[in-house]
Amino acid sequence: IATTDAARVRLHGHLLTIDLTTSVRLDRADLGDPTPFALTDARAYRTVARGDWLWVRVLDPAAALAARSYEHEDRLVIEVHDREEVTTVALDAGVAASCSITTEEPDLVCPASTLGSLLLGGVRPSALATIGRLQGDVDAVRRADRVLPAARPPV
Repeated sequence: IATTDAARVRLHGHLLTIDLTTSVRLDRADLGDPTPFALTDARAYRTVARGDWLWVRVLDPAAALAARSYEHEDRLVIEVHDREEVTTVALDAGVAASCSITTEEPDLVCPASTLGSLLLGGVRPSALATIGRLQGDVDAVRRADRVLPAARPPV
């Protein structure tokens, strides 16, 4: 496992130069792995299964959303439904994010299971809105698409 893209490409390159090596199998490879593009023949790289091995149940939406950083600054008010409990939080996104419980009108409404996906940042909010797991007006979903996705897919 490598911590940077450059180290990952060098590690995989090293493995492929070992005598008598005909293939290298990677379990739990990063979905954003640049290795295929570093190969002479990118089609030689095959994905046989895909999964992120992650599942998150957010117990404290304000603390969880404040604990990560965001590449873009914006304010989103999110109403989260968790069984019989409804929590509305105001996220002030940015490198040093803050989030607190609020009584403001929500920009977005979602179940707790969707909040886990939004927190990890591996799926675009507009994709979740398309399938009905996130509600909000077009502008709020567009802003969420800008703010919530992570720079790298979660693994």
